[in-house]
Amino acid sequence: GGYRPGLVANLLGKLPDQLSALVEIDDLELTIKRDEPRVASSAKITAFGQSQTLKLTANLASETPTRLRETVVKADSFGRTVELPGPLRTTRALFVTYLDDDLLVARDETGVPDVWLRKPKEFWSEESEKMEATTPVATVQVLDPEVDPT
Repeated sequence: GGYRPGLVANLLGKLPDQLSALVEIDDLELTIKRDEPRVASSAKITAFGQSQTLKLTANLASETPTRLRETVVKADSFGRTVELPGPLRTTRALFVTYLDDDLLVARDETGVPDVWLRKPKEFWSEESEKMEATTPVATVQVLDPEVDPT
């Protein structure tokens, strides 16, 4: 269970034309860091002409070499940051089905894929020998796969 971004994006894309013009998700970005909470995601959501940026912070744990567990622990929207209490924290298992230097494809329990594309590493310099713990390991662009949600 839990929040499935790939499924949400896919379902929004299948709304009737009148509704799809009213709801739009743009600028999806996911940053993975070395320290906890490891994952920071953000998206610009426009509904009925009003735009708002939604930010979620999550822990990411490796359970096996191909299975990850993501737990959303904090939400930031409408100028407020909320630490999510236990019952509101969503958790999902991700199964890595493809990984290379630039692309990661992970599927959740329902089979819906998340496709993550690494952005250029502009934050690393040739002279830097060590990275700070808060330096992102990767910032990725989330692609919208065309998947039948049924």
